[in-house]
Order: sequence, then C-alpha cells, then structure tokens
Amino acid sequence: MTSKGRTERVAEYIREEIAKLLIDGIKDPRLGFVSVMGVKMSKDLRFANVYVSLYGDEKQRKSSLIALQNSAGWVKAMIAQNLHMRYIPEIRFFPDDSLDRVYAMEEVFSMIHQHKTEQPFIKLDLPTLIDEMKSSDRIMLTTHERPDGDALGSLLGLWYWLEVQGKNQIVPLIERPVPKMYSFLPRAGKIYTLEDENLPRIDVDTVIVVDVASLERIGEVAEKVQTKHKVLVIDHHETLENNGLMGFVDPSYAACGEIISEIFINTNTPFIQESAICLYVAQATDTGGYRFSNTNARSHRIASHLMETHFDLEEINTRIFDTITISQFELMKRVLSRAKLEVQGKVSYSYLTQKDFEQIGASLEDCHNLVNTLREIDGVSVGVLFTEINSEKTKISIRSRKNFHAGDFLTQYGGGGHRCAAGGTLNMPLEYAKEVILQAIEREINGKEK
Repeated sequence: MTSKGRTERVAEYIREEIAKLLIDGIKDPRLGFVSVMGVKMSKDLRFANVYVSLYGDEKQRKSSLIALQNSAGWVKAMIAQNLHMRYIPEIRFFPDDSLDRVYAMEEVFSMIHQHKTEQPFIKLDLPTLIDEMKSSDRIMLTTHERPDGDALGSLLGLWYWLEVQGKNQIVPLIERPVPKMYSFLPRAGKIYTLEDENLPRIDVDTVIVVDVASLERIGEVAEKVQTKHKVLVIDHHETLENNGLMGFVDPSYAACGEIISEIFINTNTPFIQESAICLYVAQATDTGGYRFSNTNARSHRIASHLMETHFDLEEINTRIFDTITISQFELMKRVLSRAKLEVQGKVSYSYLTQKDFEQIGASLEDCHNLVNTLREIDGVSVGVLFTEINSEKTKISIRSRKNFHAGDFLTQYGGGGHRCAAGGTLNMPLEYAKEVILQAIEREINGKEK
C-alpha cells in the first residue's frame, strides 16, 4: 500500500473511532452536539487534525471545543488500544470552518522546523557537555541505525557513567536489535528496540545521541524525539551538518568511545570491567585494532586505562576480529569472487545482491567489515563494496588510504564518515550506483594526480 493510502486509512479509522466516542465515550458536561466532518493526517503521521461541526450559539460552540481539546489525550489513549502503529498520532480538534487557517498554521509549523534545522550546530566543550548531562534527570540514549562496535560500545559505556552520576531513569533505545557479533557486550541484551512491548514509558527530558550528529541517521527512533527534549550529541566524525543540535564533536578522537572514556577520566569516575569492555570494543573496532591512521598516542593512553581493569583481552579480540559466522563466510566468498580492479589497480570493488542474502539466509549485519579485504590488496587506495538493499536503493561502504578522503567524497551523496572509512545509502539501483560512484572516484583520483 502506498504511503498516501496508509495515511488515508489511518485518518478514516481515527474518524470512525472518534465518532463512536462522541456518542458514548466522552462524558464532559460541557460537550454539546458535535459531528466529525473529517480527519487530516500530517505528512509524518504525528498529528491527526480532527475537523468537527459545532452546534449551538457561540458560547455553546466554544464550550464544546474546549471539552474536545481537553479530552484529546484520553481520545488518543482509546485509539491506541486498537491502532497498531509505533507512534500514535497526537489528536488536535478544529472547527470545520477553520480549514484554511489550519493549513496556514501547518505551513508555519513546517517553516519553523525548517528554520531550526538550518541553524548552526552548537559546539560545546567537554566540561559544558558533562554539566549538561549532569543536569538531566530522565534520559534516552541512542545511536545511528545499523550500529557498529563504536556506536554500541559508546552507548553502553555512557550508560555506566550516567548511573554513577546518580541517573536511574535511563532508556537505551535503538531502531533494531543489537547485531549478533556484539551481543556479548555487557548489558547489550538490555538495550530496547522500537518493537519491544515492555519499552519503558518514561517522560524523558534529554536525548543523548552518540557516534552520529544527526537525528536523520538514528532511523525511526527519531520519532521519539520531541521539540521539548534537550538533545545532546557526542560524536567524532568530520562531516557535521547545520541542524540546530548541540554537543561535543571532535574528529581528532579515533572513536566516539574515546570521548566517553575521557568523560570517565575527567570526572574521576573509575572504570569497572564491564564499562571498560564496552569502551575497548568501541575504540578497537574503529581503529581496526589500533592499525588505522586515526590511531594516535591518546588512543593508546586510553586503552591502557581500560586494560587496567584486567578484562580478557584475547577473548574480546577474538570475538571482534577473529570470528565470523557461516553467513559472513559465504558472503565473503561472493565478494572476493566478484572483486575487480579499476583505475590502474588503485580502486577495487565488489557487490552483493538481494538474491545473495536470500540464498545464504544472511542479513545486512553480516556485511560487517567485508569491505576491508578490498582495501588490503597491494596497490589499492580505495576499496568499495556495493550492497543492494532493494531495486531502488544501494548501500555503499568505502575504505581508503590517507590520500583519498572517503567521508568528504560520500557527503555529496548523502553519506559520510571518516577520511579512511565511510558509508551511506544511495537512492539508486545497484548497477547505476556502481557506474556513478566508480566514475566519480576515478575523476577524484585523476584530478588529484594532475
């Protein structure tokens, strides 16, 4: 069903339910005779604008409208019992003669939202970020969709730190379940997803986003973020948008987990073995086991702090670097069998199709780090893996040497990341994506060599 068809179906269901509630549900004595004329859903399905005919004189009509507006929360709760949506729309009542005014207000709301997203990102220093977190009481922790080791390790590590600060109302929430390869992380099984029936209903005051500086990258979790929330970002990527958010972003850190570790150190909060494991995995995965060019002296100093908790280093490294599933093994065989060299051997690429995943029984998380092998070929500066998501979308992963900035390159296609590791999703079929990206990479390399 098209999104338009779904919107109309939801609107009609809400109209019918409210009509029933007006007959025998709402008992407010101020409510006079009212009939529902129609329901218009906002584009994002967050609001249901209910247009009603109000009868009687001006005083009676006003009294009925007040009664309806006061009952909006209760009406929403009644509708939620049978409307199976992740986000139940807010109910807003309007007299039916104000359609033009309401449409104008929707335009104003959209302009306000657009204006906010065009505001500069507000950079905080680390002490200010710490103060902002300490002043928060009810916190939702989240990270980007398809989270990697740094994203999950940072989220979990910060969760431990917040608890030491006396924060006991914390909701760790991501779009989908934790990837299997990181399920061993302490508390990984306690991270909620949007599908969880037991998701706590805490009226949070603060949302903390780690390892990404954009709400657009946290998937459908963004629907939980409201204008009333204070949103704090902790990130280390170079690509930073003007989106009106605030937080601490510093690309000199090799991993977001290093920033979280600095928060522990700067507040004299001791690491325990569990928090150290999470933050070590965050750091080790984003530095490729301290082999990538983003590794620096600070990385090793932080690692020494973490290792002083005496966790089993060999066991952790085996899990994150030396173990692959059968599905990953089968995908790797296909990636290598299709690998090709381009641009005088400076670029290697391969691809995976939907059919590959169906035949193997694999998922997107099984693609983790497969692109690394393409960069390891002698003489290759840029390794690219194209993964078909559907007939119109292709996921791209790039690993490069220092002479090619993968993050900057993918920014023009809606992606981003680091100098030597970046990714994104292209609204292009697989074959077209390969053609466009490989030609663009060739122009980039040849242009630098002139």
